[in-house]
Amino acid sequence: MENKNKFDKTADLDKVRSLAIIGDINSGKTNLAFYYMNSYKGKRKKYLYGYPKEIRGHISISTWNDILKIKDGIIFIDEIQRYIKVYDRKANVKLMELISLFAHKNNTLIFTTQLSQFITRGVEAYIDCWAIKRIDLETLKNASKPKRIIERLNYGKKNDWILDLDDEEFYEYSERNEIGENKIKRFPFQNIGKDWRNF
Repeated sequence: MENKNKFDKTADLDKVRSLAIIGDINSGKTNLAFYYMNSYKGKRKKYLYGYPKEIRGHISISTWNDILKIKDGIIFIDEIQRYIKVYDRKANVKLMELISLFAHKNNTLIFTTQLSQFITRGVEAYIDCWAIKRIDLETLKNASKPKRIIERLNYGKKNDWILDLDDEEFYEYSERNEIGENKIKRFPFQNIGKDWRNF
């Protein structure tokens, strides 16, 4: 019998240079990002870029210059399209360069977005781990990596139109994961609310 109170281990952030969390509006992307960071047991510091609220155990930063100075850190950017424009080719190159620079400085980037169109093929090549929440499959860019990952998933809550996950569920996929770790996982609510509501 399945234990409904059991939560799953996430990918090891010390082995991941970038983690993309995608999903529909109100699917729990930000809570999932904080679960990854709160589950982290390593020694690196955790940073929030441009986040509207102070969160204990995380250092808030508000300039790109500060991001470029970070070494040995985990940096979270919520709704990254707020800071890097979706259809701007130069911005996507900037993101690829940022992820590459992070790898050299022993940093990990975690970001959320609801737009797979934002993640170009070039950017996809730099993403080590995908965490996918509930998502309308028709909104995914054709031939995008998230769409291919979901198409290969054998799961009862997936059909041709939607990956219909509960709020506490996500699909984690990484080519660095051990056999059996690319699967639907469960996580507890992290008490993160609508922190952007007043901005």
